[in-house]
Amino acid sequence: MQYIYILDKHIGNCGFKYLDTDYPELWIYIGEEEEKNKGFATKACEQLITFFQKTYYKPYLYLHVLKTNTIALKLYKKLGFEIIESQERDKEIWKESIDLVYTMRKKL
Repeated sequence: MQYIYILDKHIGNCGFKYLDTDYPELWIYIGEEEEKNKGFATKACEQLITFFQKTYYKPYLYLHVLKTNTIALKLYKKLGFEIIESQERDKEIWKESIDLVYTMRKKL
């Protein structure tokens, strides 16, 4: 997990999970409302993706986003993620909440 700071102020966290699988996943959140929509998540995601590509040599990077989170959905599409059909693994993890999220994948 990485902390996201702007001028010594902690505004969010980000990182990866499931790195030991074929479905490595990026996650991020900006918790401070006044810091949202300022490009910080975009910059953090770009850095995470670059790091991931140089370090893990996997063909895809995945993420999940709430269907109602239109701002994040727009960001992820801008970064090259595409909505894909949820896999069995996603359904096992998300269980009854799977209908609330999109599974997204970026080809690296």
